[in-house]
Amino acid sequence: MKRLIIAVCMLVTGIAISIGGYVNLKSICRNMSCSVNEVIRAAENGDADETKRKCDDTEKMWDKKSPLLGVYTNHSEMDELMMLMKQIRQLSTDKDYDELIEKCRESIYRFEHIAETETPSFGNVF
Repeated sequence: MKRLIIAVCMLVTGIAISIGGYVNLKSICRNMSCSVNEVIRAAENGDADETKRKCDDTEKMWDKKSPLLGVYTNHSEMDELMMLMKQIRQLSTDKDYDELIEKCRESIYRFEHIAETETPSFGNVF
């Protein structure tokens, strides 16, 4: 009976951790997409100072969230996102707003793709 209780507790703990990770992944992707959308709006308005500030904010958020996102996603998608975020930073510095907007939209697509393709399953638990 003790073993059964321990097994059930371990299963419940595993499921809770999996659900927490799933919710956290969705939250990270949603927050990053919103932050990048703010960069797009600032770049479309042609406001150099605002675009730079929004890019800096997005970069800080990315630096904070990327290690955790790397745990949840496969490494090839993370590599692509890392390259996009570096390009966004550089394009903001260069004030190449057309290319910046394009790269921002591509990164939003990547974040949405990661969020949509992640599905909770028992395979994630074990």
